[in-house]
Amino acid sequence: MAEHPGVLDVAVMAKPSEACGETIVAVATSAQGTTITLEDLGALARDLIADHKLARDLVVREIPLNPSGKLPRHMLRSELRDPAPVQP
Repeated sequence: MAEHPGVLDVAVMAKPSEACGETIVAVATSAQGTTITLEDLGALARDLIADHKLARDLVVREIPLNPSGKLPRHMLRSELRDPAPVQP
């Protein structure tokens, strides 16, 4: 997914799952001035990755980068473990 021209950074990690212990989730943030869609990323991933290795969840959102210019993976892991309620 990092090959997509609109992707600034992507983090792939395990997410707790009641059904199987853990599932794979990919979190991507878009480069400034670009828009990426879940459909675009899903299609790209299916073209490049074997089905059994695909992330079960894709998330596209704006995430403030840490001082090193990377996605704050520890914050993402925490959010995946204890997701905030969705506001209507």
